[in-house]
Amino acid sequence: MDLPAWAWGGEAGIRRHADRLAVRHHVHDIPLHRARYYAHIEGVIPPDRRRRPEITDAGERARYACERWWRRGLRRMIGRRGENWLRIRGQDFEQQPYISDWGLERYREAAIRSREGLSHMVAESDDGQSVPLLDCIAGSVANPAIRRGEMMTRIRGLEDEGERRHLSARFVTLTAPGRMHVAGESHYDGSSVRAVSRYLARVWARTRAAWAKAGIAVYGLRIAEPHRDGTPHWHILLWAAEDRIDEAAAILRARALSDAPNEPGAQQHRCKCVVLGAGGAAAYVAKYVGKNIDGEGVEWDHTADLAAAPAAERVTAWASCWGVRQFQFFGCSPVGVWRELRRAQDGAPAEWADLWTPADSGDWAGYTRAYSNNAARLAVVWSDAPGAYTDPVGNMVRGLERPGAPDLWTRSRIWCIKWAATAICGAASVGTLARSALGLVAITVEASENHGLNPKRTNDEDQGIDFPGRERSGQDEDGHRRRENLRSRRRYQLYERCTQ
Repeated sequence: MDLPAWAWGGEAGIRRHADRLAVRHHVHDIPLHRARYYAHIEGVIPPDRRRRPEITDAGERARYACERWWRRGLRRMIGRRGENWLRIRGQDFEQQPYISDWGLERYREAAIRSREGLSHMVAESDDGQSVPLLDCIAGSVANPAIRRGEMMTRIRGLEDEGERRHLSARFVTLTAPGRMHVAGESHYDGSSVRAVSRYLARVWARTRAAWAKAGIAVYGLRIAEPHRDGTPHWHILLWAAEDRIDEAAAILRARALSDAPNEPGAQQHRCKCVVLGAGGAAAYVAKYVGKNIDGEGVEWDHTADLAAAPAAERVTAWASCWGVRQFQFFGCSPVGVWRELRRAQDGAPAEWADLWTPADSGDWAGYTRAYSNNAARLAVVWSDAPGAYTDPVGNMVRGLERPGAPDLWTRSRIWCIKWAATAICGAASVGTLARSALGLVAITVEASENHGLNPKRTNDEDQGIDFPGRERSGQDEDGHRRRENLRSRRRYQLYERCTQ
C-alpha cells in the first residue's frame, strides 16, 4: 500500500505525526504558500478560502498549527488511499461488499472515539441551562431514526403535492460507464469513488441545465448508494407534468449515454427508468431510504447478500470514508425554514400562521404550497466573536424573516459547547479557557502525571492497525524508484503553483 512510513503506526502514528506537523508550523514562521504546499505533500486539503472568504490569514495559520486539524485530514487521507488501494488490488467484494473490513473497522473505531469524546461534553446556554451533548444529538437529525422519519415525511409530502397537481413520477437509476467499475471489468481505468461521484454530478448538472433551458419544472430526490464493488450509482425520484415527464427522462438518458454509449450493456443499464403509479412513489423509495440509513423496514439487502442492519452499516461507512452525500432533494422548498418553524413550539404570530401550521403538524405538502405563495428565509446575525481558529464566527441563525411580517425569533438562547467537569483531557491546567466555533468554552480537566508536549506512548499504542499489503517485494524496487521520481516532479510542479 502506497502510504508514508508513519501511517503504519495506526492511530498512534497519526497522532504523533499530527503533533509534529502542528509544532513545526507553530514554532517556525512558515509563509502561507509554503504551508499550503506542505499540506498538499501530506495529502491534506488546505482551507478553500474562495468558498469560505471569512477565513483570515491568521485563521489559516491557526489551522496549520493545530494538531486536531492535521489529525482529521490525515485520517481522511489514509482511509481513502487505503480503500482505493484495496479496490484496485482486487478486494474480495463477495465477502466484503461496499467497503473493506479494514475500512469498516476504522469507521467503528472512529465512532467509538467520537462517542467517547461527546460523552464528556455538554451544551450550556447563556442562562445557565446545561444539556449533555449526546442528548442533543439524539434529538436531532443526526439520529438515524429522526433522519429517516423526516425524509419519509418530505417524500410523502412531495407525492401528495404531485397528486394534487396531477404530476407524473419516474424512478431513474443512473450508473457510470463500465471503465469506472472495478468488479468484472478488465479495462478498469483506476477511477476512485470520488472521481465517479464527480462524474455523476457533472451528468446531473448538465441534465438540470437542459431541463431549465427546455422550461421543464422538475422536483424530487436523488439517492447515492454503492454497487457491491463500492462504485457509486444514483437513484433519482422525480416528478414533472404529465406532458413533459417523458421529455425530462429522455434528456436525462441522453446525458447519461453521452459517454461510451456503444459499450456492452450501456443501453440497458446506464439509465433505467421505472414508471410509478399514483400513490406508489413513497412506498417504492422507502426501501432505498432505509437501506442507506439504518436498515429499518428492510429485511435483507440483496445487493450485499447481508441482513439489512449490517449492510446499512457498511453503506454508512462507505459514505463516511469517501465523503459522499447520500440524499439530496431538488426543486423543493428549503428544509432549513421548515426546521426553524418546528422549533417555534409555542406558536407563531398570525403573519406566520400559513407556514407554521403545516410545519408544526408535519404536513410537507401544505408547507410547500404556503412557501410557494409567500417565501421566507433564515434570519441571521453577524457575530465578530472569534471561533476555534480566531476567525469570526460569522452569520448565526436566530430565526426567520419574510416581507410584510415581523421576524420570527426561534433561538432565544446562545449556546456554547463545554467540557464536562469530570472530563480528563491529558496534560493541561485546571480552568484552561479555549474557544470553539460556538463561542467561549471553559475546559475543566485533571492534570496528568506527564506534562510534556508529546507524552511517550506505550508499545501497545504504537502497534496500531495493520494495513493490508504492507510488504513490498524486491522486484518492485525499480517501480518504487520510478514512482518516487514522478512524485518528486509532481511536488515541484505543485510547489510552483502554490507559490504563484
